[in-house]
Amino acid sequence: MRGALVVAMFCVHAYRMQAAALPRGALEQALEAAFRGLMRWEPGIAAGFLFVSGWSAALRPARSLGALARRFAELYLLAIVLFLGQYGPAWRELLLSPGILSVLAWATVLLTVAERRRHVALAHALLASLAVALAALLDAQGGSWVGLNAGAGGAVPLLAFASLGALQHHLTRRARRLLSLAGLALAALTLALGLPLTTTQWSSLPRVDGLVAVTALLHPSRWSALPLERVAFWNHSLAGVAALAGPWLALAWLAERLARPLSARRGLALLGRHALLAYVAHLGLLGALAALGVSPRSAVATALLVAALVALSLLAALLRERGYSKLSWVR
Repeated sequence: MRGALVVAMFCVHAYRMQAAALPRGALEQALEAAFRGLMRWEPGIAAGFLFVSGWSAALRPARSLGALARRFAELYLLAIVLFLGQYGPAWRELLLSPGILSVLAWATVLLTVAERRRHVALAHALLASLAVALAALLDAQGGSWVGLNAGAGGAVPLLAFASLGALQHHLTRRARRLLSLAGLALAALTLALGLPLTTTQWSSLPRVDGLVAVTALLHPSRWSALPLERVAFWNHSLAGVAALAGPWLALAWLAERLARPLSARRGLALLGRHALLAYVAHLGLLGALAALGVSPRSAVATALLVAALVALSLLAALLRERGYSKLSWVR
């Protein structure tokens, strides 16, 4: 399941780079419709990525405080590097909310703490409840706090999805089924009411393009002179949690019941085992293309770019499994 989420992320991020053009031919129109559909479901993809990461964290928690600190530092530093390449040194967002990898870093710490509690399932349930409660409070007040619900890496309520993933790992089969059914009922009600699944939070960031963000790091005086512009970042609303948690609970339950043994080298399974490596590698490659001013000109070109990203990620994952990397975040 995590491998499929990785490919979906590739599609969303590659399509975002695509230059505007009218689709020609049946194939291009079909690909265009598929990419637009994935763009509409980007909140669900991000929620699923955190959900599955939470499940994995519960399955293989950090064995020691040193290993946990190393994993946190690597994830957070990677988030900072990726933010710098896109936005430059916008210090508040850079340090407090650099991206989804920083959310994953905090989730790793909090879930590991919960894993060490005597009542593990209860600890994860409380953590998810706190994240949802904080999201509800921020929604009610209309608050926008960088690092919480604003910025590139707003942690609330994404942490709730990670906690739910870890919680489901510790439940009995009957409890998982009941939780999934309850979540689906809540999702159906939320969608029937037509409530917005996301909120929009704004940040003031320097106006940069291509290599400007990178080269400006060498000249701080030039960076401070760049004009600021309002940049919109979406985040899940409270209704978004209600609508998306149930489907992912149900999908995880079904995937576990229907899972069949996979070859150790089968594509999606391999990507799933090295999802973070694939995620970081594809953002780096897309960032390099953007810096060079290269972008796909059609949906077919975007599909070919996605295929290339998948192939390169599979190659990197194979190299990792053969022992060419010792970084903990690629595991």
